[in-house]
Amino acid sequence: VKLLLSKFRELLEQLIAENPGAPNRGEIILVNTQETLDPSPAKKHWGNEIHPSPTGFGLVADEWIKALKAKFPTIF
Repeated sequence: VKLLLSKFRELLEQLIAENPGAPNRGEIILVNTQETLDPSPAKKHWGNEIHPSPTGFGLVADEWIKALKAKFPTIF
């Protein structure tokens, strides 16, 4: 899954780079959440092999909030 997500991110970055004049390009926010969750069982970031735990979802949400604050500072 890690390999697939890394490749998907690369494809998104390539798509953005190759289409600089695309409509609404400035509205694309690519949020990097890879490596946000620690795989250590002691950290309890994962509910199972696929889904984050509530703590893990909170960490992912924090990354989204950080990206949105950077893009829309007057809203937050």
